[in-house]
Amino acid sequence: MVATPFEGLTPQSPEPIRCIRDIVGDESVDIDILRFAGRPLPDSYSNERQPVGAMLAQQANNRIRTQIGVWQSVGMFAATPEEGAEELAKLSQGRHVVRRAIIPSRV
Repeated sequence: MVATPFEGLTPQSPEPIRCIRDIVGDESVDIDILRFAGRPLPDSYSNERQPVGAMLAQQANNRIRTQIGVWQSVGMFAATPEEGAEELAKLSQGRHVVRRAIIPSRV
């Protein structure tokens, strides 16, 4: 079985090993990928993993960019910690107002 790296996981990571054990149907199977690999596999590890690391960093940065409005709304980009706390407090107050409108008898 050949497992390609995805989201930084290697065949030796716990999740792929669990998946392989599920496929085999035996939790006691000991999986040792490098035992069956020739010497070139461990030697190529860094060259193969560096692009994966770059991809993970790019995906993480893209997720932050798509969620920037959320982070701004909770005060993460405020000039001072105090201003950030004020922004967060405003959201908390708004939550109670909305809650009162939805469930007036419980608030």
